[in-house]
Amino acid sequence: MKVIYKIDPKRRIIESFLYNKHILYKITDNKLEAQIHIVDINYSYIFPKIDKRKFLNLIDEEIEKEFDSFYYIIPTGWVKKFSFYERNNISIFLIPYSEHSNLDELKNFVKSIKPCNILPTVFYNEKEKTTILNIFNPYLNLKKE
Repeated sequence: MKVIYKIDPKRRIIESFLYNKHILYKITDNKLEAQIHIVDINYSYIFPKIDKRKFLNLIDEEIEKEFDSFYYIIPTGWVKKFSFYERNNISIFLIPYSEHSNLDELKNFVKSIKPCNILPTVFYNEKEKTTILNIFNPYLNLKKE
């Protein structure tokens, strides 16, 4: 599966701290080759009232012709609970999240997206890193696909 980053500065940031460098081969500049498109969303434009028509403006015409459906997964502090909206070929998942989330909020976020892995970025030593990982391990999707 290929991923495209529309925003070059964010792509450079991601590339600079990726622990697993082989993931870089999954990043492409070809928007038609990518199945996942990471885009910047102007939250003030969309929230607090969700207007699905505003999401259409984020879809490039060339991409719209190539793909049948569009999914937006948005971790955001603008909502207090998981929300899902669907209309025609657009699905929007709003997941409560904040960079200032407490432990329970972070656990709920991880439970809702079920990632395969978590890479703690802020810890004092390896023991603390292991403690952090042990907190979230029960919520990871560890299935081999």
